[in-house]
Amino acid sequence: MQTTNPQRAVIEVPERYAGNLRNGQTIDFAMPGGERMVRYSSLTVTDATGRTLPAWMEGVADEAVRGIRIVMDDRDAVYPITVDPLATSPAWMADSNQASALFGNAVATAGDVNGDGYSDVIVAAENYDNGETDEGRAFVYLGSASGLSFTPAWTAESNQALANFGYNVATAGDVNGDGYSDVLVGSSLYDNGETNEGRAYLYLGSPSGLGLTPAWTAEGD
Repeated sequence: MQTTNPQRAVIEVPERYAGNLRNGQTIDFAMPGGERMVRYSSLTVTDATGRTLPAWMEGVADEAVRGIRIVMDDRDAVYPITVDPLATSPAWMADSNQASALFGNAVATAGDVNGDGYSDVIVAAENYDNGETDEGRAFVYLGSASGLSFTPAWTAESNQALANFGYNVATAGDVNGDGYSDVLVGSSLYDNGETNEGRAYLYLGSPSGLGLTPAWTAEGD
């Protein structure tokens, strides 16, 4: 935006957000549960000659407005002044809804597992519990013209306590040449004869997405 008189610019923020200002240069607004929704950072203020002016952000909350106050030192500035904070917010978010699951510790492209022309992503939660403690779970979210789906189209687990299924995840490319991307999931602490030997799983893509059972596995032995 541009200002033609010395003033402090205010960006109003919805009441449901809570702000966290750091060093006057970055401010995050989050939902009550702590989920970050909007970040303002990279504040740049320039005058009509292109000179960068000292500027910083302050939190403001009173009866009239609640949001961010952008303060600039306009001494010797040539008006109009351009104020340009960068606002960023995620286009998509997901979580495990389970304490200590470590969802997102491993993420990767899944390629296009269902051949619809949109890339998909695989996200893992290596400490996910669903019958077994820290068995781990991997989630695939499908891409579309509107972006990633908010619910996973596919999940898989190790069904073994402490296996950490999903410690790492990756696209495998198209290992069988059928035109669909496949994915690999690592289970770093899997036991099958040897303690914590680990296991890798390959799941094949298809018109309906990834298979529910692995087409291939390998272990450290």
